[in-house]
Amino acid sequence: MKTKYFIEGSEVARGKKKTAQEESEVAQGKEKTAQEGSEVARGKKKTAQEVSEIAQGKKKTAQKVSEIARGKKKTAQEVSEIAQGKKKTAQEESEVARGKKKTA
Repeated sequence: MKTKYFIEGSEVARGKKKTAQEESEVAQGKEKTAQEGSEVARGKKKTAQEVSEIAQGKKKTAQKVSEIARGKKKTAQEVSEIAQGKKKTAQEESEVARGKKKTA
């Protein structure tokens, strides 16, 4: 009988050892999962940073476009002023010509 109990005790001990190994494997699995979760979180953070950088780039581009548009508006105003100046000059020349005609 002692031998039987010894064998059964040995099997129980082996069963407990297997259970401890399984628990260790589960714990290692949870640790791996936690590491993967951390990596995913870091990946999301990087993605958020990239999205932020893209948004900032778009904002800078929009600012540049706005500056170019303002520059074109200024250029259009300058062209308009030059055209008005030419028109005034033409009127003055016309008046001078009329004055000469009257004098003659």
